[in-house]
Amino acid sequence: MKGNFLTEFLKYHGPTDAMAGKTLTDFGRQLGFTERVKPVFGKTVRSWATGGHEVPLWAQKTACCYIVNAGYIPESVEDMALLLSVLEINGKADLLRPEFENVNFSKLTIM
Repeated sequence: MKGNFLTEFLKYHGPTDAMAGKTLTDFGRQLGFTERVKPVFGKTVRSWATGGHEVPLWAQKTACCYIVNAGYIPESVEDMALLLSVLEINGKADLLRPEFENVNFSKLTIM
């Protein structure tokens, strides 16, 4: 994972990077992570996903919530810890939130 959930976001999203930017912005605003109204450019989202630029915290948190809601399950305890740490910044990691209702935490094991 290497700390960039935007890569996973683009896998779950589609069909275009431009739509991904609009979805990221709209969902981030709905979650209260940003007040931004103008959508992020698709090329900016792609650049964030490929490590071309630093990703704003609101975008990382939004991508985390989106992918979990879409069915993403971390493949390791490290990925789960990273996911939760991104969401916990500013106290947003509430496992009772709807974004986490489909997560099967029992699949993760400590190695």
